[in-house]
Amino acid sequence: MSRAPITPATRRRTPVRGAARARETGAPLNPPLSDAEKRMIIALFEDLAERDHNASQRPRATGQS
Repeated sequence: MSRAPITPATRRRTPVRGAARARETGAPLNPPLSDAEKRMIIALFEDLAERDHNASQRPRATGQS
């Protein structure tokens, strides 16, 4: 069973990598973060630091080093 040839009109376009697209459009690869995004990241790391501190304050179970 033979298949019909793939014409340029029906061929899927090769995906363009982000870096190539950025060069074509002049858009930055990683746009700057908004103030809300910055606050969210800071809050995430503050929460992680607090959890780590709280975990280090708990008494260890007997037998753990």
